[in-house]
Amino acid sequence: PDVTSHWENHHHHYQKQQSESNNSDNNEPVWMSEADSRREEPSETIRFLRARGYTREEAASVLDQSASKVDALGRLWRSTLGEEFTISNETELGDASELQKEETEVLKAIFVQDEDGVQFAAVEGEEDGSSDDPHKFDAVLPITSYEPPDRYGLPPPLLLEVYVDEGLAPKYPYEPPVLALVGGGLPERWLKEMTVRLRKEAVKRCQAESGEPQIFNLVNFIGEEIEHVIQAETEVLEQERKAKLAEAKAAAEAKRKEAMDSQQPSANASSQNASASYKTEAERRAYAMSIVASAGAGACASSANNKSSANNASKVAKQYYQTGVTDKSLVDDLFS
Repeated sequence: PDVTSHWENHHHHYQKQQSESNNSDNNEPVWMSEADSRREEPSETIRFLRARGYTREEAASVLDQSASKVDALGRLWRSTLGEEFTISNETELGDASELQKEETEVLKAIFVQDEDGVQFAAVEGEEDGSSDDPHKFDAVLPITSYEPPDRYGLPPPLLLEVYVDEGLAPKYPYEPPVLALVGGGLPERWLKEMTVRLRKEAVKRCQAESGEPQIFNLVNFIGEEIEHVIQAETEVLEQERKAKLAEAKAAAEAKRKEAMDSQQPSANASSQNASASYKTEAERRAYAMSIVASAGAGACASSANNKSSANNASKVAKQYYQTGVTDKSLVDDLFS
């Protein structure tokens, strides 16, 4: 079985499900827009490598010197730390092959083959010796502890691809296998970040525990690392959401205050307008006193005197033009 194409089939299946669930929603997850972008790549190898977190430039740098897309993957994997892993020349391929067979049996017992995304390159009959084909160790294993956040929609499962065959890591477990992460709705940049961490962990374990099976340990390791990354990403997004909410509230408050200010004339502006409506301060105070006198006359005198006072007040009033200020304001100002 070709484990390199196994995930591609799953990816198209899950992307179709996600598209159907989105309907008219234009806010699609990042992994979907990146998948659309990869489909525009003319090279199958570049599409393959980008889906595993490598950039277009990185993929193009090994394109001409690689015999296949998996060979290109191996070249980029080995260059992630900028150095090659060295193993003892005394290590026999036969010993490594036997250890690989034993680990394959263990992995098959842990991961049921019909589980979503699981695939082993080993053909039936290898373990009991009934097959004459050379042992194949390559496998695709799910990161079962990974749970994508709701914002990722319905992504394909997150898978760890293990490459040892075809000369990529023939002396595993005495040397690190070539590993790749794919799927899970993780953006390409996170896949690359996780690949770098995975490479460092694989090298460290192989140096400390040479000859020991490592794949299941690496599956657990990457599951924990991704959990931390998702948590950190969630916290950043929450901070951004709160900042935008605070900004929106501040803008709404400023708009409300502006509307209130435009509806209430300024007391200072009113006072300035009133002062500017009279030639002198004496004229302003005289008018205010006439208002008071007119009001007093209306309360105490006869109707004739009241009428005369009103006429006098009217005559006085005609000496000035409308100020826009109420009589009450003038009186209050007079006795303040």
